[in-house]
Amino acid sequence: MVLLSFDSWWESLNAFTKIYWLITIPASLIFLIQMGFIFLNPDSKAKAATSSDSQNLNEATTAFQPINFRNLIGFFTVLGWSGLACIDAGLSTESTILASFVCGLAMLLAMATVFYIMGKLMNDVRENLD
Repeated sequence: MVLLSFDSWWESLNAFTKIYWLITIPASLIFLIQMGFIFLNPDSKAKAATSSDSQNLNEATTAFQPINFRNLIGFFTVLGWSGLACIDAGLSTESTILASFVCGLAMLLAMATVFYIMGKLMNDVRENLD
């Protein structure tokens, strides 16, 4: 007796739920890989900041960029998981799409704001050191 069969589980899903799973799984995997790289190589930005080109590099990285790869991965991860939660809660298709989009957008804006504030903080610290 097979208790866990991916094929039977996947075939039991409707097309709308499959779309959310196809968004959620790759976005979550890429998100976990990004987190792993951040924790495994924490000195990469410190080394870049001490290089001779650090002034140009730091000015380019502290610009406010609400849409970049990391933020988009966060957007799709939250969009997917919140959409699956809405589907599980029994919301309608329109409500699920709206709620998941709003949650993903809130995550995108929150991440962009955090990076913006951190960039301004780094600029303030850099100015005080000079």
